[in-house]
Amino acid sequence: MKSTTTSDGFTVVELLVGMLASSILALSVGAVLTYGWQAWTKNRESIAMQRNAMIAIRTIEHRVRNSVQGNVQATTDGLTFTNGVENFLFSDINFGSDIILLSGECALSNGAASVSFTLQTGNGEHTAEYNTIIYPRNIDYATSIKKIK
Repeated sequence: MKSTTTSDGFTVVELLVGMLASSILALSVGAVLTYGWQAWTKNRESIAMQRNAMIAIRTIEHRVRNSVQGNVQATTDGLTFTNGVENFLFSDINFGSDIILLSGECALSNGAASVSFTLQTGNGEHTAEYNTIIYPRNIDYATSIKKIK
């Protein structure tokens, strides 16, 4: 008797190896997509924070530069202008729903306004502190800004 064997299909071992390779490939693609999405979200939050910080600084700068030296007073809530210009208070700035103002501080020295504030993203993952020194127009200095953290 002669036995004839034909292999028309895959063995169990071949199926297991194929499924393992497919699973590793699928997990790798999923991990790349997940990490890419997280990086994109974090970058978007950072850009929103920087945009809001620049809006706040430009608002403060406009008000200080259009004031006269000696007409600006620092308070715990912001800056007060004694020449009828609208006061600057940190609570007046709309940072947006995704950015939270953690703290803000204003000080005056030699006619220059030193303003620092700390912003945080809504989910609490990203925090940045900003500091700027602004001089009124009648003092010939440049405005300096730097990101501290």
